[in-house]
Amino acid sequence: MNNYSHYFLFLFLIHANVFAENFPAVLQSSDEVIIKAKTQGQITKIFFKEGDHVKTGDLLALIDDEQERIELDAAKIDMDSAKIDFEKSSKLKKYISEDELYNKEVTYLKKKSAYDLKSYILKNTRITTPISGLISKQNIKEWTTINSGDNTFEIIKPENLIIELDIDINKVKKLKTGQILKFTTEYNKNKQYDAEIFFIGNVIDKASGTIKLKFKLNNKMINKNDWELRPGSLIQLEI
Repeated sequence: MNNYSHYFLFLFLIHANVFAENFPAVLQSSDEVIIKAKTQGQITKIFFKEGDHVKTGDLLALIDDEQERIELDAAKIDMDSAKIDFEKSSKLKKYISEDELYNKEVTYLKKKSAYDLKSYILKNTRITTPISGLISKQNIKEWTTINSGDNTFEIIKPENLIIELDIDINKVKKLKTGQILKFTTEYNKNKQYDAEIFFIGNVIDKASGTIKLKFKLNNKMINKNDWELRPGSLIQLEI
């Protein structure tokens, strides 16, 4: 390489360093679910803790269900009795009025609805996860009482991460979807990672004059429940 080549390389590196800018952002999971309690009661058992990996349908915790089981048994007896009465009356409908038969059918359907409701309440004493992923937050403890609507667990997918960033419109002009940018994490500032632009907004925020960018990246599992990149980490993205 001649002296001129060295000179132009030197100028290029200076130009890159001068105009490159770091933007703070946060690593987020592309899939995140907050699991809310659907009934009230006392937590009797927790099967997984924060940081554990769970699969779709796994039982996370139990709410005391003794009263619900007793009420369900009683509702089933009422429903079965009303059903038998209605079916017997249907076979003897020529001996009873249409109104009486109709009332027996209505009684049976009401008892069945009551039973279905009790079944639903009992089912909701079992807190399960709708997705596979990592428990990022556990908001309940055993033997504490929760109410319907309370947050119980938060589940994320740590393998698929995204970065969202609002930057000045002038910076966006040189960017395009599919472009790879570098970033570093707060806990490993010496290593660079790749993030791919998959979304560039079309609307400029009137207050800040910025446009939203979204990046995607794949995370690697180091060992069980331990990932190379940690969702929620502060990062520095170089643009």
